[in-house]
Amino acid sequence: MTQLEIVEKLKELTPTERLEVGKVILELIQQDFQHLKPGPAMSEEEIDRLLEESSRVMLDSYLHDEELTIFTALDGEDFYD
Repeated sequence: MTQLEIVEKLKELTPTERLEVGKVILELIQQDFQHLKPGPAMSEEEIDRLLEESSRVMLDSYLHDEELTIFTALDGEDFYD
C-alpha cells in the first residue's frame, strides 16, 4: 500500500478513529527513534525530515479534531492569578 493510499483510507475514518491510528503511529515512531542514533545510516537532517513529515500527517487532526482542540477554549485564561 502506498503512502497516498494510506492517507486516502485515513480520510474515511472518523476523527476519533484517526486519533487512535495517530497514537499508534506516534508510538511506532517513538520506538524507532529510541533505537536510532544519528550516524551513517541516518543523518540528523533525515531524522528532522521524518519528524516534520510525521507532524504534517497529523496536522489536520491537531487543528480540527475536537478531542485534541477542546482545551484551546482555555487559551488566554490566566491560571496563575
